[in-house]
Amino acid sequence: MTPVSAATNRPGARVAIGPWADMLTVSPDGKTVYMVATANGTVMPMAAASGVAGRPIKVARDPTAIVIAPDGRTAYVTGGSGTVTPIDVRTQTARAAIRIGGRRWPSWSRPEVAALRWLDGTG
Repeated sequence: MTPVSAATNRPGARVAIGPWADMLTVSPDGKTVYMVATANGTVMPMAAASGVAGRPIKVARDPTAIVIAPDGRTAYVTGGSGTVTPIDVRTQTARAAIRIGGRRWPSWSRPEVAALRWLDGTG
């Protein structure tokens, strides 16, 4: 991933996040970017200002999407296994995955993505 400065419109140094980085989201305070890396089953937090990557957070199998609750305390990551994994944003640790069912459908119609849209208020 290559961060781009919003102030200068110039690219920064590349940040290695693993193969198949599918989706990213920004924390409500704008300080952290979270990137989903499907191939290695992790979410990579990165400081938005510096572009410095944090420790990868292991989540449920085949993560595909991420949203952060409006209060900024919890991120929710969908998994291809019909799960949603909550991440404690303060400690950068995953909690136990929540089984919500579903088959391996395209990401826009999966029940866990619908759950994420509900959680972030867009659905």
